Amino acid sequence: MSKQNDEVERLRRLRQRQLTARDPLAKQRKVDRKVSARRGKQKTSFSFRAMLEMPYQWRGAIVGALIGMGISIVLTLTIENKWTEIIGLLIVVFLAVLGVVFGQAMDAREELKDLID
Repeated sequence: MSKQNDEVERLRRLRQRQLTARDPLAKQRKVDRKVSARRGKQKTSFSFRAMLEMPYQWRGAIVGALIGMGISIVLTLTIENKWTEIIGLLIVVFLAVLGVVFGQAMDAREELKDLID
């Protein structure tokens, strides 16, 4: 009788291992854990370290706008023309949008890395 119970128990354990190996939601749960951990990090108070944890999209917009403002200031100080301020503003907007686009690409790359891991 004991031999039969051992065999039944062995088959039950084998079946359980097969079910856990075929779990379709295991990968999704792993991704969800990583995403929730990343969002937990983002809810910290502001500091320069928090700036590094900000999504690339916003970081790119800020960096692009700052570079554009620098170019605009230099352009305004060096060239005396009535269109200089408008061109400087367009440069700021263009570089901010360019920063958002590159930032979105970097965010997408990070999301793909999470899916692969």
